[in-house]
Amino acid sequence: MKKVVVLIDDADEFLEHYRDLAVLREVAQGADVHYLNVFEKTYYNNEFSEYSWPPAEKFPEIVQKMEQKLARLNDRIDLGAEKVEFHCLVESGAADVVIDFLRGQKADLCVVATRGIQGVLSVFVSSMAEHLLKFSPCPVLALRPKG
Repeated sequence: MKKVVVLIDDADEFLEHYRDLAVLREVAQGADVHYLNVFEKTYYNNEFSEYSWPPAEKFPEIVQKMEQKLARLNDRIDLGAEKVEFHCLVESGAADVVIDFLRGQKADLCVVATRGIQGVLSVFVSSMAEHLLKFSPCPVLALRPKG
């Protein structure tokens, strides 16, 4: 059975900007769909201490809330998937974590939403979609925002 990984940064933003999801529904129909969110863990340090945010004790709460958001998103867009799973990972280096996840799942397709940033601003904003298009072990479907 086909495995489709749908990378979601923010479930609410996804629905707001990507209302025409016919292509996503078409590729996900009858597939195993894995919604994936990677919550970026950040490290800070100075000469006195090292600190990471969010703290480890917050991970279960973050994961639970995001998995609930992903479930609500799935209910609203109804992809017609055979099986649906929700994954929320709290890690640093999100781009590499996603690539490893795709390899581990033996994904047939990765779906990622772009922000549609172009021009000079794109030089300063890293793009997960661009990284996946270059390094993904499977084909990537990049959804552009409306407008």
